[in-house]
Amino acid sequence: MRHVVNNAAPQRTILLFAPHPDDETLGCGGYVAQRIDAGDRVIIVVLTMGEKLFSHCLQIYSDPSPEQIRDMRREESQRATAILGVAATDVVFWEYADLSIADNAVEITARIAALLREFKAVEVLCTGPDEEHPDHRAACSVVQRACAQAAPGIALRWYITALRAGLTIDRLPLTVHPIDITKQLARKAQAVAQFRAHLDIVSKQQAAPIVADFKQYLTGQEILLA
Repeated sequence: MRHVVNNAAPQRTILLFAPHPDDETLGCGGYVAQRIDAGDRVIIVVLTMGEKLFSHCLQIYSDPSPEQIRDMRREESQRATAILGVAATDVVFWEYADLSIADNAVEITARIAALLREFKAVEVLCTGPDEEHPDHRAACSVVQRACAQAAPGIALRWYITALRAGLTIDRLPLTVHPIDITKQLARKAQAVAQFRAHLDIVSKQQAAPIVADFKQYLTGQEILLA
């Protein structure tokens, strides 16, 4: 009887938490694609729907409405993560209100801890403690607490979208892990291009897009902090 030996490494699971649709792609989309290329499974949990993008940034409350922005951003994130190689069933939207992570910290912490126990992830990714957006800092806090409860010692790393004013990477009291994403850069660029809510004029009340471009996220290197 001939025995077949399977030398393939077992699939590992990585859990990534995004405060809003797009954070996962902007902050570490190249790393996500890289891990999927290596055979890992990446599960992305989007905590809020980012529906206040226009009302908070531009004081535009209708045309588009927050509900329209919610739907637009969900679809953008779905398209972007599909380009990175993430299975559609591995992108989950928890639909908390924008700017409400801190208010729902106990519930979100418990849900994250349950996921950690269910999937036995080997690595957890989230925005870090020195991010500019309050939802990003709150996400960091709940993820850190959930890991302490359910998976102490797990590899927990922070990705960067935008640091608070005056901060630079070299001034952070954290270990810096540069990730070369050159081979995944074209795919990340295509994914980032899906975020038309930021890049286009989508309201008659707009004079310009929210951002001119996302070039700062397309350098061929991503930084993870630990």
